[in-house]
This record gives sequence, structure tokens and C-alpha cells, in this order.
Amino acid sequence: ATVYLNPVTIGLCNAGFGYKKVKTFNSKNDGEITLYCGDSNSGYVHIRERHESQWESQKGGFEGPWDDYMAFATQASLESPAYSAEKPSQKRCYTTPIEVYEVVNGAPVKKKTINPTVMISMNNKKVITSYPTTTHRC
Repeated sequence: ATVYLNPVTIGLCNAGFGYKKVKTFNSKNDGEITLYCGDSNSGYVHIRERHESQWESQKGGFEGPWDDYMAFATQASLESPAYSAEKPSQKRCYTTPIEVYEVVNGAPVKKKTINPTVMISMNNKKVITSYPTTTHRC
């Protein structure tokens, strides 16, 4: 499986280093956007505290931890959004359809499509949150 997030960096998030960069993405409308460790309000720590169980339950046959799946879906939404919308307070919401597969008798079978909601800060160039939604909340 492709390693999306560095376990050492996640360890630093766990130790409270909010300013640490977890992953940088290219976005269609806002250039480079960084997912920081953050805190309970935004970033990786927020996503883990509020949305880990949702990502875990939506990843289907994706092999790897919930946060790699979240990073994959976040990257897809930012780089090739099917839809994006500017929001108040210098925010923009991104989404794109992600097909979820399960492996049945050794073959991938499409289960459903999710449309994750990814919110970024346009002026701070950072990921605020990312969570899996059937219908995006943009």
C-alpha cells in the first residue's frame, strides 16, 4: 500500500506540535494547501478527533489506515474538484466523487460513491477539515 502520511509526523502531532506540516496538496483554485497537525479546531488533530470513525467506516476495501484514506480523498478533492464554492471568512469548500470498493471473492466490487467535504482556509493556505459525506456540504 502507498504510504500517504509519515508515521513520524503523526507522532509529532500526537505530541502536540500543531505547526508541523503533515502533507501539502496542490489545489485547483488556491495553490498549495497544507494539512498541519493543528489542534481541536482545525487540521489533522481536528479531523482525527471529530471524523476518524467516519473515515474508518467509509474506506471500504482501501488497504491502509483511515488517515491515509482521508489524505487520498482530500488530495483528490483539492486537485480535481467536481465542485468548489467560496464560503464566508476566507474559506473554500472542495469535493469530488470517490468510488468506494469492497473486495468480494478476490475482486473489487463498487459499493457506493462518497463526496467528501474538504474545507480550507484561503488566506492561511491550510486544510481546516475533511470528512466523508455521501452528499457534500459545500
